[in-house]
Amino acid sequence: LKLIAPDLRVVLLEPVGKKRAFLKEAARSCGMTSVEADGRRLEEFCRSGEVGSLDIITARAVGGLKSLIPMAVTLLKPRGFLCLWVGSGQAREICDQHPALSWRPPLAIPGSEERRLLVGERTGG
Repeated sequence: LKLIAPDLRVVLLEPVGKKRAFLKEAARSCGMTSVEADGRRLEEFCRSGEVGSLDIITARAVGGLKSLIPMAVTLLKPRGFLCLWVGSGQAREICDQHPALSWRPPLAIPGSEERRLLVGERTGG
């Protein structure tokens, strides 16, 4: 996202110290500014006062989508987007179970038979 929108403020949630250090170094090495690698988990971040303040949330290779999606919805601004990297079976299930988001048709991930990019837009105010 920073490559196509360099002025975008990005917060990367990564509770594992070594992974967080890598993310910080990658952003620094690429000359990216306004990138914060935060050690909190999503649950903690939700309690930090960021409710309704984010334009886009992305998630990849995370478990617990049943709890992640409702938390993400609370963090999104109205008309904000949640982007998930999921399996094709998960995509159908997620769209059916989470009506607080208006889901776009899943997009195939190039080079992958099973994975999809699922994008939902927050509908309520």
